[in-house]
Amino acid sequence: MNTTLDKLRIAYVISAVSSDNTGMGGHYRSALVLAENMMQRGAAVHIFTLGDIFPAPFRGTHVPVTHIDFDNRLGYYGAIRKAISGFQPTHVHSFDNKSHFFARLVARRLNKPTFLTKPGGPNRRTFFPFSADIIGFSEENLTFLSKRRNLRRTRFHLIPNRVVQPTPNPSKVEELKKRIDLRDDEVVVLRICRIGHYYRQSILQTFRLAERLRQSGVKARAVVVGFIQDQEVYDEVSRDAGEGTAIVTDPHFTEKASELLEVADIVVGTGRSFMEAAMQQRLCATPLQGQELPALVTAANFNDLARTNFSERNELANFSRDDNLQEFCRLIGNRTAFDRHTHEVMALVDERFGMSGAARKYSEIYAERSSYVGAPLLDYLGNSLAVLRYYGPLLLRASHRKAAAP
Repeated sequence: MNTTLDKLRIAYVISAVSSDNTGMGGHYRSALVLAENMMQRGAAVHIFTLGDIFPAPFRGTHVPVTHIDFDNRLGYYGAIRKAISGFQPTHVHSFDNKSHFFARLVARRLNKPTFLTKPGGPNRRTFFPFSADIIGFSEENLTFLSKRRNLRRTRFHLIPNRVVQPTPNPSKVEELKKRIDLRDDEVVVLRICRIGHYYRQSILQTFRLAERLRQSGVKARAVVVGFIQDQEVYDEVSRDAGEGTAIVTDPHFTEKASELLEVADIVVGTGRSFMEAAMQQRLCATPLQGQELPALVTAANFNDLARTNFSERNELANFSRDDNLQEFCRLIGNRTAFDRHTHEVMALVDERFGMSGAARKYSEIYAERSSYVGAPLLDYLGNSLAVLRYYGPLLLRASHRKAAAP
């Protein structure tokens, strides 16, 4: 099939279910960046969000977005089918297992090909559904999935997370500085993330890095900006926060938090948050398993950290905490060395994760499929488990509200 971009009509389908996440994860921004760039290159695109919350990254975008709310429980699938079918897609691309369950049913009815993105995250032993094409952000994930028996007919494509340089918001940065009473001579160690169990380690390592820098004579402050996903984790990290540490949870700052990157000298980042910080030429660190401090990202360790998508699962052989801290101090104290280092890392990120060339790769993948590729009934049943797991609590919550109503 010879499909040019102006002939493509791509339905991007993604879940936003409160029992699973906050609607503010990096994969929403990844889906949006992809949709924006495919649209700029002539494809017709439409994002369909499924669940009980509307993802914050999609607010104000010029990409068409339709939200199918789970409030309409009895007619939920019918509403999804009507919305996606009305767009008349040539291709249906899901960004999580739950949305894939519904999207593949619609695609089957329309006889249109499906595509499924595995947007980073840990490898889990739970069921992963079939799609003829699976796109992964990390080599680690695709290697793991390629061993699944139900995915023997799948074509795997490694297309790392794509970013564009975030646009700073100077007035918002100034507001944050006033909010936390930041002095001009203070070095900011910034972590932008949801405040929950998965990111607990990186938050604590952010605190420790600022603490070790202070012990080394650097006037450093840790600043965490993020939505509270788990109250217990928030309470724990608040108790552990050291001298001068600021934890900011105000939605005014947590939404589009990448606009705040200019406030930082050092950013502790994972996945997209690391890449956006690198594009802003901040000094970038990323968490390491079992370590007290995050690792400074350098040209020497870049490829090793990229294998785990600069995530909480990062590991580095022969890591030296003291050498790592010493290099942070050296770069903070030498502006020329700082600029040289950050430019080098930015160039690596732009080459590996910049949007240039990604639209071509996606269009080539789409061009290879023109019709639906099915799977055994057991695969659909396995896929339904993810739907039941996360939509079940919504149904229980709704029934409790109904029972409690006068």
